[in-house]
Amino acid sequence: MLARLPGWTWHGNAPGIHRLREFRSAAEAEVFAGFVLELAARRKQSVTVNLEGKQVFVTLYGSAARPGGITNAVFNRAGTLG
Repeated sequence: MLARLPGWTWHGNAPGIHRLREFRSAAEAEVFAGFVLELAARRKQSVTVNLEGKQVFVTLYGSAARPGGITNAVFNRAGTLG
């Protein structure tokens, strides 16, 4: 499934998948970071968002009950975020 999500990576047994996005401006990056946090809150998705200038680093976490923690729901949310 990760192969269908350009830009998203998973490191071994890490509990989440990661993506670094770069925007044309810090304002665009801030809007995207806010969108990620709002979507995660609505869907009860554990997420970490790091905003640095024009870059946003997102980690979507899965379930501790599943090896690696990554569920279909996590992949679907990653697809929504692009």
